[in-house]
Amino acid sequence: MEAVFFLNRFRKGADQDVYEEWVREVDYPTCKKYFRSIVSYTAFKVKAESMKESPYDYVEYIGLTSKEDYERDMQKPEMKKLLEEWSRYIESAIVVFADSI
Repeated sequence: MEAVFFLNRFRKGADQDVYEEWVREVDYPTCKKYFRSIVSYTAFKVKAESMKESPYDYVEYIGLTSKEDYERDMQKPEMKKLLEEWSRYIESAIVVFADSI
């Protein structure tokens, strides 16, 4: 299975509670409804005790049908709107595509 991981740094001044509610109420349902390339999707908050070692605040795991399918979905207006909203909360992200072994 192919996957993409997002290693996210949270935007200073943004409200984490509001972001986490947005993930549950908007992000998850939108991905499920519009993007067939996404097989599974879970966002994780990095635990406080890990913050000393990790420069990231959130990690997202997205299981994919294929990278090519996902890249097609990235062109949809619904994805562009979602990314615009997401960037209100996320300062920067490292994106890693991977294959399971």
